[in-house]
Amino acid sequence: MGKYLKRCEKMRRILTLLACLLLLAGTSLALTITTGEDEATIGKNDIQFTFLSQDPDPVEPGKFVDVRWKIENYGSSSLPNVSARIILDYPFSIDSKDNIEKKIGTLGSRQIDDDGVIVKWRVKVDENAVEGEENIKIALVLESGASINSDEAAISIESREKLLAVDKVTATPSEVRPGGEVNLTVELENLADANLENVQVKLDLDNTPFATIGSTTKKIIKKIKSGQTTKIGFSLVASAESDSTIHKIPLIVEYSDESGNDYNLTTTFGIKVYEVPKYILALEDTNLYKAGSRGEVVVSFSNIASDLNFVSIELMESPDYKIISNTISYLGNLESDDFETAEFKIYALDTDKKELTLNFLVSYRDTYNNEFEDEVPVKLRLYTKDELAKYGLEEQAGKTKYFVLLIIVLAVAYLILRRRKKRK
Repeated sequence: MGKYLKRCEKMRRILTLLACLLLLAGTSLALTITTGEDEATIGKNDIQFTFLSQDPDPVEPGKFVDVRWKIENYGSSSLPNVSARIILDYPFSIDSKDNIEKKIGTLGSRQIDDDGVIVKWRVKVDENAVEGEENIKIALVLESGASINSDEAAISIESREKLLAVDKVTATPSEVRPGGEVNLTVELENLADANLENVQVKLDLDNTPFATIGSTTKKIIKKIKSGQTTKIGFSLVASAESDSTIHKIPLIVEYSDESGNDYNLTTTFGIKVYEVPKYILALEDTNLYKAGSRGEVVVSFSNIASDLNFVSIELMESPDYKIISNTISYLGNLESDDFETAEFKIYALDTDKKELTLNFLVSYRDTYNNEFEDEVPVKLRLYTKDELAKYGLEEQAGKTKYFVLLIIVLAVAYLILRRRKKRK
């Protein structure tokens, strides 16, 4: 009898344990929340979350993005007084805490497909967010306060314009003469958070006086890492007929990101071509051959280099001669190969010197508006009486005087005859 009672007690304990296990299992089935496939189960109610979209896609750091989900109830029971809450972590934020949770009301049984509830939030992305994908999720908040979380949705963050900067373009030497060579160094910096690939740098030398030396106008960089600065070089030669000015050259950069998206940027830089001003100031003509006489002196100005502006020639005072005309002659702007003359009248003082030094001050500006003043001496040969006779210069001077005198006599005679005719 005692053994039988012990067996009954043992069986009772086993049955009690089994009953507890079954009770616990039933309770677990009623309260388990599963989110493995965007599906939540509370008793017989199946909740499914579907991430619909982000707009824009991708979103730029520092900008707003609209995110949308659809919530469906596949269960046989309605869920009253529910709401949807967005769960935010860096780099996401929302303008007001009041907008974090959106009231839905009753989520009816079998409320699925087109009848599902669409919820939307406007979320801001931090301006320092790293390019790539960041996760975000929402939760369905039940009347009891319990919540069911969705799976995480990936939000794509990407700068609309890749921050590839042309830091600077350096020319060595800084000034190139016509026909000279210049080395260019282009510095590119990747300011983006991602690597940039297949970077093609091209110089557009059409309509410029430059050509490359030893390479083409395009060079390729396989990859520029985030934050990296890369230098690329070109060797150019300027045409011998290059104008002295700053020549603008278009620089075209094409590249791709790691996702295969293509980008391009175009900028311009300048190369300074400069030719040192060169000219010839020479004695062109004169009828002044000896000391102690007056005459005209004609000097010529030949521009043999780049354009010159506001050119003037001033004959400066000297103890060897007196200026009896205007001292300054303005020639204006002279292009390369232009030729102009200036005329002055002087009296050569008595001297034993065999030549007279005419001191000129030449003033002008180059194509960059730099001002110049040069003192230029021009030699005027003086002859003795014997030399004048030997070379026929005195005779030539005498003939000139007689010719002028003859013209004066003829003019006077003409006037006298004309008056007599009027009296008759």
